Amino acid sequence: MIRAALFDIGNVILPFDFAPARARLRARSRVHEPAAWQQIDALKHDYEGGQMDRAAFIAGVRHHVGFAGSDDDFVAIWTDIFAANPPMDGLIERLHSGGLPLYLLSNTSDIHVDAFRSRYPIFERFVGAVYSHEERLLKPDAEIFRRAIDRFSLSPDETIYIDDLSPNVQAAAALGFIALPYDYRAHQDFERDLMNRLHPDA
Repeated sequence: MIRAALFDIGNVILPFDFAPARARLRARSRVHEPAAWQQIDALKHDYEGGQMDRAAFIAGVRHHVGFAGSDDDFVAIWTDIFAANPPMDGLIERLHSGGLPLYLLSNTSDIHVDAFRSRYPIFERFVGAVYSHEERLLKPDAEIFRRAIDRFSLSPDETIYIDDLSPNVQAAAALGFIALPYDYRAHQDFERDLMNRLHPDA
């Protein structure tokens, strides 16, 4: 019996695209060499992994690419990457209405958490979250899954885990979760599979 669902966020609840944000950052920056911009990926990894705070992350971006805007300008650009996923919103509403406890497990940062929680009401349907920047761990590290298990008293064999990235799905499956890959471009196929698992005798 399925007793809970644990969701990734990016490209599951919220499709995202960093390309427009990077283009806007480039337009406000003095340095355009590819090597400098590659450093942003390393900074993002450390930031989402809890190895640096918001101020250090923004300062690092300024150092490497010479971003000339204010901190608020940067945050506005860095958070303008998400889009709603109405089919997933509808599914989450139905699961919530049916009484299934819903939780989040995401590699993310406080900048993005602040943004999606203020902009997308669907996150009110979740009763708990484990975020990488707070745990100082990144998926697919098994330990961050174990923290979700302990914090929410989950039984993995009774919990659906949903993620768009294969390494994360595999890590969850190795711990006993009912781990399902998700592609927002094929939502109906996913939802059909999920409903068959939730209601096998229907």
